[in-house]
Amino acid sequence: MSETKIDEAKQNETKPRKVVGRTVALSLGIICIILIALIAYFTVTGISAQNNYNNLQTQNKQLQTWLTENASQNANLQNQNSQLQTWLDGNETLLNQTQTWLSGNVTGLQSQVSNLTNIVNLANSIVWVNDQTTSQPHGASTSWTEPANDAGYIAITVLSSTTNSTYAHVVYSANGVNYDNSVSVGTNGTAYFPVLPSSSITVEVGNNNLINPATETVTITYYY
Repeated sequence: MSETKIDEAKQNETKPRKVVGRTVALSLGIICIILIALIAYFTVTGISAQNNYNNLQTQNKQLQTWLTENASQNANLQNQNSQLQTWLDGNETLLNQTQTWLSGNVTGLQSQVSNLTNIVNLANSIVWVNDQTTSQPHGASTSWTEPANDAGYIAITVLSSTTNSTYAHVVYSANGVNYDNSVSVGTNGTAYFPVLPSSSITVEVGNNNLINPATETVTITYYY
């Protein structure tokens, strides 16, 4: 074989090897780029994760501080709530006692108000003498003595009398006033006399006959 042919054969054998070497170098370069990119990615990711972890730790500490402070506030609120409940329980007891007292005294108070209203309107009355028949000799009288606790008036009713000279008479002293008055009522009639509070009011029914005795049927009512 000639030298020329041998050189051509050598050249043909070298070309495939060069191509394979370039391919391997390119692949290695791509792999390195990928590795660098992955390293950079994971480095950045690791830094971000560390930052997130640090932030979470900070937030956790802040949360713990907040919980501690709020636990103290919650304890104070619980204490205040307990005090308020004690106050409410005490006042509820007082309210119940007040309602019980009011329930027991409303009737009495209403009775007092009604009585005072009647006194103002002179709507109360006490019968001192009820259809009592009495007799006197001529020129004489029959008397009754009663107390009057309130100002008012007395009604003396002669339902019947055996003489037309029958009279009604009232005498009392009260608050410096000396009262003494007589009213003629004839054989029947009613005489009215104002009265002030007095422990002793004398009421008389009599006759002015010169000779004959008299008999009367009398009712005396005190209004106040």
